Amino acid sequence: MATQSEDIDVGLMDRLGTAVSVVPSVIAFAWNAKPLILLITIVFSIVMALIPAGIVWMTKLIVDGVVETSGSGRDWYQLVPFALTVLGLWVVQSACGSVVNKIKLILSEPLCLLAAERLAEKTASLDVALFDSPKLQDWLHQANEEFWRLGHITLASIQFPCVILGMCATFGLLATIHPLAVVVVLVTVSPRVLMEGRVANREFTYIARFIRHERMANYVRDLLTSRFSAKEIRAFPVIAPLLRRFRHHADVLINMHKRYFEYHVKLEILFDLLALGGVAAVWLYGIQQAATSQISLGDLALVFQVSQQAQGQLRDLISALGNVYGNSLFVSRFFGFLQIKPSTIEGALTQTTKSTRRFSLNREISLRQASFQYPGSEELALTNVSFDIPAGKRIAVVGKNGAGKSTLVKLLCRLYDPSEGSIMIDGIDLREFDVSDVRRKVGVTFQDFLKMDMTVAENISLSLSEQNGDLKQIVRAAEASGVDTHIQKLDKGYETALGKAIDEGTDLSGGQWQALAIARAYANEPSLLVLDEPTSALDALAESELFERIVSATEGRTVVFISHRFSTVRMADTIVVLDDGRVVETGNHTELMSKNGLYTAMFSAQAARYMADLSSATSS
Repeated sequence: MATQSEDIDVGLMDRLGTAVSVVPSVIAFAWNAKPLILLITIVFSIVMALIPAGIVWMTKLIVDGVVETSGSGRDWYQLVPFALTVLGLWVVQSACGSVVNKIKLILSEPLCLLAAERLAEKTASLDVALFDSPKLQDWLHQANEEFWRLGHITLASIQFPCVILGMCATFGLLATIHPLAVVVVLVTVSPRVLMEGRVANREFTYIARFIRHERMANYVRDLLTSRFSAKEIRAFPVIAPLLRRFRHHADVLINMHKRYFEYHVKLEILFDLLALGGVAAVWLYGIQQAATSQISLGDLALVFQVSQQAQGQLRDLISALGNVYGNSLFVSRFFGFLQIKPSTIEGALTQTTKSTRRFSLNREISLRQASFQYPGSEELALTNVSFDIPAGKRIAVVGKNGAGKSTLVKLLCRLYDPSEGSIMIDGIDLREFDVSDVRRKVGVTFQDFLKMDMTVAENISLSLSEQNGDLKQIVRAAEASGVDTHIQKLDKGYETALGKAIDEGTDLSGGQWQALAIARAYANEPSLLVLDEPTSALDALAESELFERIVSATEGRTVVFISHRFSTVRMADTIVVLDDGRVVETGNHTELMSKNGLYTAMFSAQAARYMADLSSATSS
């Protein structure tokens, strides 16, 4: 798989091949979006392509008719039908132009929405390792930023054969004056192909090289404008430094666009002068022929119009080619991203043969010498971790910050696979199970849990809330986490909109959001429940109530939870102590305290701090 940076310096022929291969994909994509609109566009484009030649020819007949009428005394009213025909052609041309312009708007929006949907679907289907790679994030950003070009390529590709058709008619008229006139126009305008190719290549190279600056500028802008970062942005003196960082990336982009613009304008002027020189030569020839009575005044009018029209049509054709070529290079990033194979992403899940094995936990989960290293990192986050999680038991994982606890959570949820070793479910490697079934049977609450600006029911489970309005399972999950008592106080209960993205949205406290996230973990009634710091936003009383509920709601189920609060940890059947990515102690609370090891030190430190706080509160 070529990365974003690897394809910057590829050859012209390779890029040309890429552009040619992209066009059929774009047309097929547009056909899926709006087939009828494409057919209408083709018909109107053909009509518009032929009208200019018809107008020129009718103008020649009118001029010749005027000359004949003035010399012979014939009735000039005979020329009115010709004039009306020209007027009619103008009306049709204007109407077709208006329709095609409207079609651009009608076609662009469905295309962009379909592209956004496909890109979102593809991104969501890839493993989270995607976001560990800055290069792939650059690729995703460019794919997201450039799919608007799909409409441009579609219209240009449709109009391309139509322009050729109209150009053939125009050049046919020009050839009636002298075949050499056709050659002159072709020779003076055709070199523009080189300019369009060079300009498109330069634009693609520039943007590919500077995409990181664009992505980082957008990131800093989002920090400054996002609701979720608003508090810390204002609480700390970071606005000025962030603005300076934004300006730095913006200046790089502005200078890049300036260099591209200057280069483009210089070439544009050069090749326009060459093309106009060709038209001037044809005009001089026509004037000489008319002055020596070798052609009529109508023919001279035809020379003036058709030569300029031929030059314009040829220029439009070449510009359309350059447009399609340049836009295809950018859109290739979109189609290329859609074709990424998960196995090519560093750190992605191991791809075995398509498994239909269903996740089932009856005896135990066994970690056997499991090690893990994040993509791009030189250090192991977990090293030779081995312990058992008996089915139906509650296991607590403790350790200092950075010990590898959250990494262990990601492995149990199969967001990543161990770099070495394995995780066995009843003696079967976790890799052998159907991934989607694992995700259904493993409920998880992360430290940085998701807050969606949707209804309460949708925050707990989108899939269940869509099943004919049956909220029984959602309510059971909310009751298990204790958030049901808060939901009942809301005006619309489970249909209350949360967040501030919409006018009627209601916000929750940190603890209520966390309880809602725990309810989400319960919703599918999982075989394995994994809770990463589930009480971090709760006070001591709420924590105690929550874990009483957890004990009751998960009776007979397997629970793995991570917590810094040892009052909670003591409830576990087994406690696993991690330090620097390794298992250093296992046992229940009593056993670990008797070892006088890391667990004892951590428990004693927290107990001493609690007693000091209690003493201070009592004395005050």
